[in-house]
Amino acid sequence: MNELLRDFAKLKEQKTTVAVQFIETELGLALTFCEIAASTDNSEKRQRNVRNAHKAYQGAKETLEQLAIDKQVRATVDSLVARVRDRLAVLGVL
Repeated sequence: MNELLRDFAKLKEQKTTVAVQFIETELGLALTFCEIAASTDNSEKRQRNVRNAHKAYQGAKETLEQLAIDKQVRATVDSLVARVRDRLAVLGVL
């Protein structure tokens, strides 16, 4: 039974690590889409990239809401969330 609990704890830790990587990837994509949207004069391309940025941002936020992470990791992720939120606000989304 003790081994089963250790395995469960290890799997839970791995799940958290993968979830944080997912969040960071989504937020990185959101920043990239924001940069593309801000740099184009093509309104269709701008709208598409703004939508993609917002979708990635929302996916990261939804995952983050379901996750219990330590304060240091949370601070890093929150900083990245704030950067994306600010970029989206400049683009008129938030």
